[in-house]
Amino acid sequence: MQALMTERYKSASEFISDSQNTNLPVQNYVLADTEGHIGWTIAGFLPDRNGTDPYEAIYSSKADNVWTEKLPKGKWPSLLDPESQRIWTANNRIFGDDKYKAMGSGDFSEFPRAYQIREKLFALDKHSARSLADIQHDNSVIFLKRWQSLLLQTLERHASTEPVITRFREEVSNWNGRAEIQSFGYTLIRDFRNRLTVEVLRHITQPCIAFDPENFDRFRFMTEEAIYQIVYQQPDYLLNPVFDSWENQFSYVVDEIMKSIHDRG
Repeated sequence: MQALMTERYKSASEFISDSQNTNLPVQNYVLADTEGHIGWTIAGFLPDRNGTDPYEAIYSSKADNVWTEKLPKGKWPSLLDPESQRIWTANNRIFGDDKYKAMGSGDFSEFPRAYQIREKLFALDKHSARSLADIQHDNSVIFLKRWQSLLLQTLERHASTEPVITRFREEVSNWNGRAEIQSFGYTLIRDFRNRLTVEVLRHITQPCIAFDPENFDRFRFMTEEAIYQIVYQQPDYLLNPVFDSWENQFSYVVDEIMKSIHDRG
């Protein structure tokens, strides 16, 4: 019922001042009112962590302080009328001050979508319903361009002469940079990026998995930038020893993709 009661607010500031009372499952709220004010806040229940480190997992039985109360109003994360006159989320992190820490590790989404929205918002001084709809419907995937380059380099070195690898190269080379349902190139590049990310993470997080196999989740973290820097710089000490070189690991991922294509006929 508290969610339905959001209709009673008449301004962005009024909603933000009362957002900690909604008790919803935690959600992003982006607001705009008829006077031109914009805001962002979290509607839901955030705990008062009583000074404990929000990034350190600890069992409640061993904690000096336990989370028993809701975060007080003065510490509630919110943003009203930023100087940039722009607010974007895409489930991304909004800021990095002490109020951000109140949200814990956050499970935020990776940066690419939020980055593209931000760039398009700043491209115009004034937006219309049409320009905002264009942002909403934008299916370009800029961050995959660098993965496309890495995949093309791998395919050029690949030893196979099968027709499927030739088709593979053509689709990846001709990809138009968009996430379209008929685009094989997009699917192949995304698959390469995802599979290689899993392979690299599996190796470098092995000590964490060994320490806490039941609770450690390697996919919870935002890893895009870190993983790309690893595969771009290719440090020997982070290479899985089952491979002779990073190039061999990349080729292995390509072979796995080709195998899945064959399996699907």
